[in-house]
Amino acid sequence: MLLALAVLLGLAGIAISLADVLQPEPPEPEITIAFAQESIESGVIVEAGMLGERTVKAREARRLGAYHLEDAVGMMTIAPIEPDTIIGRGEAKPVQEVRLVNDLNKEITSFSGRFDEMVGGQLKPGARINIYGYHEGRDRDDVGDITLVARNVWVVDVRASSGEAAARPSPTPDSSGSGGGGLLGGSSFVGSSEVPASVITIAADPEVVWKIIQALGAGGYQAWVTLAGNQAYQPTATPGPTSQATYTPFPTYTPFPSPTPFPQVEQEGPAGTPTPGSLPTTGGR
Repeated sequence: MLLALAVLLGLAGIAISLADVLQPEPPEPEITIAFAQESIESGVIVEAGMLGERTVKAREARRLGAYHLEDAVGMMTIAPIEPDTIIGRGEAKPVQEVRLVNDLNKEITSFSGRFDEMVGGQLKPGARINIYGYHEGRDRDDVGDITLVARNVWVVDVRASSGEAAARPSPTPDSSGSGGGGLLGGSSFVGSSEVPASVITIAADPEVVWKIIQALGAGGYQAWVTLAGNQAYQPTATPGPTSQATYTPFPTYTPFPSPTPFPQVEQEGPAGTPTPGSLPTTGGR
């Protein structure tokens, strides 16, 4: 009796095993992802009208890092995209990962300075700074000069001269301040070491960026930064031993002027009559 029961149980186990082998595997799940319906330039915010949807195997979607349509909308392209291209991490990323801030009206620029003049080399993303420009005196009778270039500017990244992240990020500042910077949302910075900052990246309005480049580039000033307080000092001229230091505010931002057309040159015609719009000729060949 027991032997017969054992045989039946063995046969049942074999039958179950055969059923597992012979039963087809369930189909691989599919998901809907986004693709480009048209050519999209680099540095463009992706809009819903640019995209279409298609269904692919889940494994393929994961391999491509593909976005669902609702996730792709609002991303910024990082390269030109051809029509019919699946949109994934290789084609578009969050705006902050591409240009550090979400506000497209802000310009991003960097400038360098001596690390010990960058708040002791401990400046961090999220700080608000005042930017001063200075010229060192050439001798003891030349006291040099200094100017306040921009105030209350938002720092979005700090680096060592090698490009290594200079510090871990601090919280994004509140929006109570005024001036060149602006609260544009949090930032996704990663810093793994505490090395002195010597290259600062800021986000500011175009006219503030203009002043920074004018002072530190065209004007030849060196940069000195401070953590911004509630106000910035507006100095008056201070006399030196034999010369007077000057504080010269930089002019306000103005757009580039319209190009001036070249003047037309008159040339004498066959009868000695000037012909407008012609180039002069010489007597020789």
